Amino acid sequence: MAKFEVTQEQWEALMGNNPSRFSECGGDCPVENVSWNDVQNFIQKINQKEGHEVFRLPTEAEWELAARAGTNTDYYFGNNPEELEENAWYDGNSVGGTAKVGLKKANPLGLFDMHGNIAEWVHDWYGAYPANSS
Repeated sequence: MAKFEVTQEQWEALMGNNPSRFSECGGDCPVENVSWNDVQNFIQKINQKEGHEVFRLPTEAEWELAARAGTNTDYYFGNNPEELEENAWYDGNSVGGTAKVGLKKANPLGLFDMHGNIAEWVHDWYGAYPANSS
């Protein structure tokens, strides 16, 4: 998992374009308005640049584990929604667009923007976990 979402600047440097609908947000904002296939092309190009397969999308279960950061609460910072302001982007503070990555507190694993800012692609799909999973 990357510490931050892929930024518009990173995407443009590798792909040669910026497809983001919120491009006025700037290069430090997450790239958005990309399809799963666009992301696969990005990953293929970055792996070619590295010379071997280093990067891939996480599975939904891996993403969930990283987002929760070992917690069993509603959010990685606990159950109190009043703490959303300092930890997450949501309807009440997002002003209808994206924000620069890393402006909210990181989760216990050091990952930023795991609650809000943009939706993120995973390798597989979302589905119900088996009843005996924890």
